[in-house]
Amino acid sequence: MTNDTSTLSGALLEMKDQLIYELGQKGVTATYSSSTGLLGLISKIGDIQTGGSCYHIEFDESSYTAVGGSATISCTLQSNYAPLSGATVTFTGSDSSLYTGITNSNGVATTTVSVSANTTFTCSYSNVTDTCTVNAQSYIFYDSGVTGTKNTNFDCTKSQSDYTLTTDTTGTVFVCNGGDGFYIPNIDISTYSSLQITWTFTYGTRYACHVSLLNSSKNYSSNNRWHNAGQNTPGTSWYTPSGTVTITNALTSGDEMKLIKSNNTFSLYCNDELISTATPGYTVVYIGLTSADGNRPFGYKELKIESV
Repeated sequence: MTNDTSTLSGALLEMKDQLIYELGQKGVTATYSSSTGLLGLISKIGDIQTGGSCYHIEFDESSYTAVGGSATISCTLQSNYAPLSGATVTFTGSDSSLYTGITNSNGVATTTVSVSANTTFTCSYSNVTDTCTVNAQSYIFYDSGVTGTKNTNFDCTKSQSDYTLTTDTTGTVFVCNGGDGFYIPNIDISTYSSLQITWTFTYGTRYACHVSLLNSSKNYSSNNRWHNAGQNTPGTSWYTPSGTVTITNALTSGDEMKLIKSNNTFSLYCNDELISTATPGYTVVYIGLTSADGNRPFGYKELKIESV
């Protein structure tokens, strides 16, 4: 309701409302108190003059997930409602870690933090702060696929006795020496009623990617393999334990693959699109991934096995 400014009381009420509004426009939160009156509101002008409340900082996300132990977090800093560039923002973790980031032209400061457990981070500049949570992702198995170092959890099967890992700009390229070589994370997945395996496909020749559902002997034979992820040339039919499926699109570098196990049923996805589902008539113990067929290599990065 508009105050009647023709009276002294009405004019004072209008002044009070206008002061609260103008202070708010400058980033100062103020409320009227009968104990301090208008003088209490006027004293808030000092907050504008010191600049303490002219800044605003806020994390771009309230929570982040640390993949492989690290996460990139960012916040936006404003001065008088405009992005502030070139400012050094401090990121302090509840684990006593300390990081800094410099704001860009959009007022965004970014840093990469390392955590081993769920951690709260506070970004601060001058007298303004904000907080976020970085959740540590625990994996049954994790391999970044960019180190080029032989991983003792990998293995070749059938007649192969060794394999090589090389690194290029896309990630790790895996090669088994001869035959239908492929690698297995040597983890007994039959002990988990449900889990999820994800990886980024980066490279493959001819058979772009096999997904093999293996028994305890790791025997790569026609009665315990699931060829079903695509080929460099689309339109090829593969067989699965429950029949054949025709692949519409060839796999390309950067495709996100996901295999979900629910009891003994397995569902394979590419870029979140379901490719096929299989329920083998045997207990699946190991998972194999490969481009197969001789020495043709298979490239990957960010391979993760996690319980769901």
